[in-house]
Amino acid sequence: MLLFLESFALAASNAGLARRGWTCSGNPMSAADSPSTKGRGGGWGCPVRGYGEYFYRALGSNAATAIIGVARRLNTLGAGGFPDMATSFWDGATLQCWVGTDTTGHLVAYRGAGTGTVLATSTLTLTAGSYVFLEVLATVHNTTGSLQIRVNGAPWASFSGDTAATANNYATIVRFGSDGTTQTNNNQDLCDLYICDGTGARNNTFLGDSYVRYRLPTGAGATTQLTPLSGSNWQNVDDPSGANDGTDYNYSATVGQKDTYSLAALPDASSASVAGVQVTSIAAKDTAGARSIANVLRSGGSDYLGASQALATTYGAFIDRWEVDPATSAAWTEAAASAVQIGVTVAA
Repeated sequence: MLLFLESFALAASNAGLARRGWTCSGNPMSAADSPSTKGRGGGWGCPVRGYGEYFYRALGSNAATAIIGVARRLNTLGAGGFPDMATSFWDGATLQCWVGTDTTGHLVAYRGAGTGTVLATSTLTLTAGSYVFLEVLATVHNTTGSLQIRVNGAPWASFSGDTAATANNYATIVRFGSDGTTQTNNNQDLCDLYICDGTGARNNTFLGDSYVRYRLPTGAGATTQLTPLSGSNWQNVDDPSGANDGTDYNYSATVGQKDTYSLAALPDASSASVAGVQVTSIAAKDTAGARSIANVLRSGGSDYLGASQALATTYGAFIDRWEVDPATSAAWTEAAASAVQIGVTVAA
């Protein structure tokens, strides 16, 4: 099941990452490191530097299997003689297993904290300064666990056996960047990130080399019912560097009122495979009392609502994902995903 998508463009800062459910240590989205130019093709990415920088999120359950994919560029190899930690799987505060790059560019799978126990080492090596798409499938278990590592869709290393440092056969957290000790290093840029688990009928294994395309409103959609602070509704929600928290916005106190907005077409080929569509809104209430919002996805001429989510008086991010096209209950086509409109409704 698809758990999360991250382009980093809609985060734009550490505060933006935190709002989207990430916990950060250090300053991985430091403006001094120019995150807006660190992605593939010169777009948004997340620069992670030093052994104290990382970001992580809860998987939402005790995940026996977790799968991540991320575009990754190493800027140096193993500064200080320590491996560069790419991604790690945790049981609470305890590191179960992880994958990193050694000082000569090999991808290495480990169990446990620090330099841990080496489980597998790739024959092939990475080159500093170039982006690759790294994928890791981790099944956490004391006896029947496994770690599979792929680069640009090709298998690079694998291990079967004990992948758990605790007695629990699962992970609850996935982290990117250092483990916070001086035994791991960081000098890498990350972008186009996905997280899945091993459940469900879709997105329960490697997705392959992937892009996370983010799109902002470019015009009015089928419905315009909220009241704009000024100007056109869609222009109040097209902020290119993350939400501006009240500088401009649309509002309503009427349950059921909604806005939808049109989006620019996807730039991908018509044959592209779409794993899912994720809708993010930034919203708040302006007074006491219970109020809720729901995201809207418009596909095939109909509107589909995400979960009703309670608002606070401080701005928060509200995120929903659709793994299939709700208009057909089938896998997304590139054309259908390209044509969607997005928006919000006053749920309560």
